[in-house]
Amino acid sequence: MKKLFCIALALCLVFALAACGEAESETSPTPNYDGVTPSDLLGPTPEPTPTPEPQPVQLLSVNGVNLVSNGQLTNIGFKGFSYADGVLTVTDVTLQSSDSSKPIIAWDGGDLEIVISGTVTLESSGGIPAISGGSNALTLSGDGTLTVNAADAAAFDVTGALTVGCVLNATGAPACSGSTVTAAEGHSVTANDGTTLSVA
Repeated sequence: MKKLFCIALALCLVFALAACGEAESETSPTPNYDGVTPSDLLGPTPEPTPTPEPQPVQLLSVNGVNLVSNGQLTNIGFKGFSYADGVLTVTDVTLQSSDSSKPIIAWDGGDLEIVISGTVTLESSGGIPAISGGSNALTLSGDGTLTVNAADAAAFDVTGALTVGCVLNATGAPACSGSTVTAAEGHSVTANDGTTLSVA
């Protein structure tokens, strides 16, 4: 009787082990990677980060704060100033240079348009220009009034063309370092004697 019981127990154990092996092989088949791409294995990929659109200028700073750097927006703002697609809009600001080594507005790597809204006054000191753009052209426009004063420096340090389409009163040494100052349609240059530049 004991022998019969041991044989039955041994058979049950063999069948149980066999069943476990079959179940494991059924649930864990050998993977078949034929025709499978990495995206199939990893699931859907996240949307790529969009490439920022290059700006018409490579650098644009206000009082030393970069709004554009290396042709890309920095997403840093400056009160009273807003920039988009090569156009800097300045609204009702009175600003004195906070750093005697940096112009109030500086840009490079392309032409810039500044739209003046309301009353805007920019004053630089320490022999630093108020607005500096190197050999790039500058266009001033808008329905506001811009007053620019620079002590012992050019109010506008631009050797590219300066086109003025807003009311402007600028003083400096000189008022504009560029050779070409043009009034936009509907405006006229009323003074351009070296140290003073006025457009009405």
